Amino acid sequence: MDKVSVIIPAFNHAEFLGDAIKSVKNSIHSAYEILVIDDGSTDNTKAIACKYKEVNYYYKENGGAPSAINFGIKKSTGDYIAILNDDDTYGREHLSVALLNMRTYGNELFIGAPKIIGEGRKYSELKNSIYLANLEIENWGLISSLFRINWAMSTSSFVFSKKIANEINGFQNFSLCHDLDFLLRVIFEARASVGTCKSPTWQYRCHFSNSVSFIDPIVGFAEILYVLGRVYYQFHGEHTSSSFATMVGYGIDSVFIEKVMEAKPWVLKEKQTLSESISSWVQYFSEWSSRF
Repeated sequence: MDKVSVIIPAFNHAEFLGDAIKSVKNSIHSAYEILVIDDGSTDNTKAIACKYKEVNYYYKENGGAPSAINFGIKKSTGDYIAILNDDDTYGREHLSVALLNMRTYGNELFIGAPKIIGEGRKYSELKNSIYLANLEIENWGLISSLFRINWAMSTSSFVFSKKIANEINGFQNFSLCHDLDFLLRVIFEARASVGTCKSPTWQYRCHFSNSVSFIDPIVGFAEILYVLGRVYYQFHGEHTSSSFATMVGYGIDSVFIEKVMEAKPWVLKEKQTLSESISSWVQYFSEWSSRF
């Protein structure tokens, strides 16, 4: 039976962590390991994680979700990786459906559909996002619609081969859209196939301390521009087409598309790292866009 390494990046959500762990333990697919990567929590995350004998607990200094996930991938021993954020939960069939999909169709990445649970303003927003995502997929197709809306929703939806994660060097250092970036690189860089399903296989929990709620919207906006612009540039080079403006959703005005295609922040300067290029672009875009 294929072994799945379930990575739970954890940061100050101890009150929900037990539910996340128990949902993995209740999985129909029984060949798994659970790795809780404590990304510098200051609550009792460690105490909760260590209550469960099935959990391999690791602590690291705070570096954000992508670094915690990459840490977990390096520590993992399974051929497949699943991500579960510490405030979300799996349905019993999530892992088994994912593996069946990947084995049957030769997919390297499976994206489970979410059921939105919880409370707060984000609950209504995400319910509406799922509705809009289904419309975009219907109108544009599964892959092209990713330029319109991030229907993957969260890394909690991801199950993928460890091989493909290593091939594209894991997750990159984005605050908000590391899920979208990973998905697009699997498709367009690794040229691997992706599968999904319509019926929910996991639960996205909305609450008043969702990590995404604390991300500056301008930062998230700049990151989305970076990710989408880079993919488009890889296929069209210097040529900027009006079709890109037509294809892109996310509420992005054409003036911002023109700016990112002019700056091309993904073209690294001498000795510049990828993380530095992302950070530099976010700072530049934040200062430039403040004039609007």
